[in-house]
Amino acid sequence: MDQIDRDDRSEIPRVNISVKLSALAAQIHPTDPEGAFQQIASRLRPLLLAAKERGVFINFDMESTALKELTLDIFRRLLDEPALVDYPHAGIALQAYPKKFGARSGRLIGWAKSRNRRITIRPHQGRVLGLRNRDGGATELARASFLSKAETDANYERLARRMLENDQFISSAFGTHNVRSIAACMLPCGKAGAAAASL
Repeated sequence: MDQIDRDDRSEIPRVNISVKLSALAAQIHPTDPEGAFQQIASRLRPLLLAAKERGVFINFDMESTALKELTLDIFRRLLDEPALVDYPHAGIALQAYPKKFGARSGRLIGWAKSRNRRITIRPHQGRVLGLRNRDGGATELARASFLSKAETDANYERLARRMLENDQFISSAFGTHNVRSIAACMLPCGKAGAAAASL
């Protein structure tokens, strides 16, 4: 059915897989990025090549805060490899509550532009609860995060606009249960004449 099996450009893969990097190599550590890349790449590369051959979409899941930069690096490095530079069905999830959310998304958009390729970004608000310690003080994660729902939603909606402004390079896969955020994603689509966002 065209309504759900196509976007404004082409058919959408019917098989969509989300991959947690830590499930491929449980002992990876951000202090050893090259070692982590080698471990992950040896297991993830065959999956990506098989997905490319079969037209399957693979999404890189965003896990713990400690692995965020490592995940972004592995995503870009693998998709820069000659056998995967033309693989169109790769994406990555980004959580909106970290304060570095904007910078991370900006680097991804810039990378896609520099390669003249299109990737999928799936932003989601994420959790803002439980980021304080037992005494109510801010943990390291709390200091690096937006702690209110309003701030997280505003951050999410800023990225939504940025993604839609870069539609040539970014396929938007918005994930939210927030009615206001759904409207904030759909309104720019209508103004630009773009296809409705995937919500």
